Amino acid sequence: MPRNRIPPETGLRMVTRAKNADTHPGMVVRDALRAQRPKEVIQNEKQEKKAKKDAADQAKANAKAGVHAAAQLEAEDAHAAAMEDKWVPRHRQPGRGMFSIAPE
Repeated sequence: MPRNRIPPETGLRMVTRAKNADTHPGMVVRDALRAQRPKEVIQNEKQEKKAKKDAADQAKANAKAGVHAAAQLEAEDAHAAAMEDKWVPRHRQPGRGMFSIAPE
């Protein structure tokens, strides 16, 4: 129990233990130093973070689309090459003789 250092004639109450007396002093200091940032700053940071994330997602999507397009092009080329090897003319095409004249 703390000693009563306040003279009784002053009429003041004795100071007792605070409710947060078991709080770590570092937390009290950190709370005192904590400052609330303006909402505009927080919103700007959120927008920058979202824009950065969207840009990264777009870059991933572009890379994935490029890989997909390249694979599709290779598949089409392979199919065209296979069809060209497989193609057998069933009849003589008109206008083609043994020698063809190259256009000038």
